Amino acid sequence: MTHYQNYYENVSEYVLMKIFKEIQQFTNLNLINLNPFNIVNTYKLLYNIPKIPKVLISNQANKKILPKIIIVGPQKTGSWALWNFLKIDKKFGTNNYTQHYEEVQFFSNNKLYFQGNEKYVSYFKNLSSDIIYEKSSTYFDNLDAIKRIKSMIPNCLIVIILRNPINRGYSYYHHIKRHVKSIPSFDYFLNQDHTNFIKNIAHKKIYNKIFKTGCYYKYIIKWIENFSFNQIYFIFYNQLKNNPIQVLQNFTKYAKNHFNNKYNTSSQKQVNYRKYLRNRYNPATNGIVHNWGDFLSRRN
Repeated sequence: MTHYQNYYENVSEYVLMKIFKEIQQFTNLNLINLNPFNIVNTYKLLYNIPKIPKVLISNQANKKILPKIIIVGPQKTGSWALWNFLKIDKKFGTNNYTQHYEEVQFFSNNKLYFQGNEKYVSYFKNLSSDIIYEKSSTYFDNLDAIKRIKSMIPNCLIVIILRNPINRGYSYYHHIKRHVKSIPSFDYFLNQDHTNFIKNIAHKKIYNKIFKTGCYYKYIIKWIENFSFNQIYFIFYNQLKNNPIQVLQNFTKYAKNHFNNKYNTSSQKQVNYRKYLRNRYNPATNGIVHNWGDFLSRRN
């Protein structure tokens, strides 16, 4: 051929068709066509890999009960408090407690994700709120979770809470220490190179959560690449701790306008967050918390 590009335009199809005809004529092989999705599932079945779930939501009723807001963490930034505070506004609804406490963790947990979209929808089926939300702090630094959320709920609002990464890492260490008895000191992780943890998977995981998760830019840029910038809402931990009422008012107003441009916040009765927070009511436990700032400090 004097023109190499002509091979792709004219000759390649001819050559392939001749090959297929030869195979059908001189062999007992039965050639069939499969769509790409079935080919991938067949490959995974042959090599004992979990089947890819059908994540596309075709049922219109199911689309309506998918979360519009996902609080993605990261861990130890006050995401639990925000998840609880939003319950005060009746226009916001969320899932009940699960085996992962308040977190669904559907997109970051392969066992849950491979059960398909019906599993995810089941967490929110009994909700009638205008704006459904969920919180899973394991999503923030999970690259698979970012792509999976984009695939299933491309128009959702992502909430990221930022805290001083040093304080967040130290807080996460103490969080693990409360649950794991035989854990090395914080200095041990601070002075080690992560390559030393290859043989100790548990220590390597803790190290990554303490230090690598705190490299916020690395993960935020991935969220921005998958979602438009106006779909990502940032909250600062210090503001949430010191002035939760203002943070809640700003965020709920933004969220309502984001999902309904006709929503007139001035004509709606404002939610009295002060009544709940200043009166020391804890919506999570029906208990008394004398100061939400102190409570967040103790928890984080």
